[in-house]
Amino acid sequence: MSTFPPRRRRPNMTLHLLEPLRYVPHTSDAEWESWWQSNTQDVSAIMESTRLLGANSKSECLAMARSTKIYERLVVYAYVHLSINEPLIPFLDQLREALKLWESWDECHALSKHHIIRKTIWRFCPVPFVQHIRGCDLKLLLDRDVREMRVKLLEILSDAQREKRFFEICLDDPVPALNLLQVLLDCNTASPPDSGQLMLSQAITGLSKSSATATTNNESPNDSLGGISQYGFPEDYVAHISETVHLDIRVEPYASSSCNPCRLASVPCNPGNPSCDRCMRFGTPCTYLPHGWYM
Repeated sequence: MSTFPPRRRRPNMTLHLLEPLRYVPHTSDAEWESWWQSNTQDVSAIMESTRLLGANSKSECLAMARSTKIYERLVVYAYVHLSINEPLIPFLDQLREALKLWESWDECHALSKHHIIRKTIWRFCPVPFVQHIRGCDLKLLLDRDVREMRVKLLEILSDAQREKRFFEICLDDPVPALNLLQVLLDCNTASPPDSGQLMLSQAITGLSKSSATATTNNESPNDSLGGISQYGFPEDYVAHISETVHLDIRVEPYASSSCNPCRLASVPCNPGNPSCDRCMRFGTPCTYLPHGWYM
């Protein structure tokens, strides 16, 4: 009788290597999955697309997104897009640095500078509305971000002190804030109009009157964001996208209807005419664009 212990069967390493990676949920993964369940229609595809992201990356992603106060979903999209594309991973540090600049902003400041946040993030997603992440609908994420901004802005307008602070910040550069207010007004088609519609209309009137008498010599936000077009997209990608994916994202540079100042004053307006005095008070002629993320 042999006194040697029985030989252990060596595992079949070939089969092991061929076995597909399995998604093993744990605490941080549960939070990650829960976030996407609220923001996508294809959770399984997102889980597969992000399965190689570590727990620390997922936690950092959600923490960074929540720190911006607005555009939470757009930040998550940008972070994941950079993380799952190896050549783009070095740009994660630039995204982190950008978000650190906005951590100290409260909601009033973030909403008044919404265009800076959005246009900066666009730099990391140079082909908007093209699906970088399987199972993720960028347009849906943006729609939900805009609706969430509406809720936050209405909360500010409901508080006299916060409303005053918001207007004071906006006076430095009223055009982006006026555009945001108008877009939030347009995105709600409830009939009859809810109380929020009245608050937004009154805010547009109040900010327009206040900013019409204010004199500002600040640099245009677009000038400080080199390479970004007035639509919020990197300039050198606009023509390329339209030609390659047959998606015309080029919006007319001027409004197709009366601009906010002329509309509120109930006076004739020639949309797109740089000689419109009321429009020129705001630095750019008739720049109201009816599409939220083109502002």
